[in-house]
Amino acid sequence: MSRPRWRWGLAAILLGIGVLIGALLSILVARPVQPVSIPPSIADLPLRAHLFGPEAAAEIERLHRRRIPMNGAAVALYGEGNAILWVSDIWLPIGAWALEQRMTQRIRTAETPFTITEEREIDGVRVYVLEGTGQRHYYFHVGSRLYWLAVDPPLAEAAFQDLLDFARQAAGF
Repeated sequence: MSRPRWRWGLAAILLGIGVLIGALLSILVARPVQPVSIPPSIADLPLRAHLFGPEAAAEIERLHRRRIPMNGAAVALYGEGNAILWVSDIWLPIGAWALEQRMTQRIRTAETPFTITEEREIDGVRVYVLEGTGQRHYYFHVGSRLYWLAVDPPLAEAAFQDLLDFARQAAGF
């Protein structure tokens, strides 16, 4: 018995799509990680130090213990270590959302130093508020950028609001 010809055609099309997706992914992964913009201050705390591009991506991947397909990255220290900001620009907004979901699942189910204390929806942005390591933490994504802010509790709400305003403006909202 011979197989219908349409099966061979379908197989060829699927193979071609697979090769195309693989080629596109290899191009994206091979591109160098670019710097991303960060606020010059947060809650009146001046920017003291920063990492951009590949150095920032390496630090973010070290914290995640895995490779993350980032287009851009930044890590920033504000004040005298009162606030630290990590920013990952993922290839597509759906990628930032997926990484956010993975982080949330891991925090809820694995042993981490963080406890999610609140989830907020602010003008279409889901924000996770956490406690841990003596600081308050916020993470959220706007567009393709995922933000994580660790900040001393007395400055937390002001720092978060400054960052959210910056993130929305950077994304054109």
